[in-house]
Amino acid sequence: MLVAMWVTFGKSSKIAGWKTEQTISVINIFKNMSKYDKFAKVMNKQVSKLNDDEIRAVAEYISRLR
Repeated sequence: MLVAMWVTFGKSSKIAGWKTEQTISVINIFKNMSKYDKFAKVMNKQVSKLNDDEIRAVAEYISRLR
């Protein structure tokens, strides 16, 4: 699961340079899960109100980071 790539032992992984579609998938997973662990709840609060265009903009920005 892509979330496993993001979270390892309760800590977030480096996401700079991730492909846009990969980041969009992970953001959408967090957007749709609110009742799991504390990390998922924190991420859900950050992305729950983003629309598709905003999610893509964030993902494209992340893909350009190095």
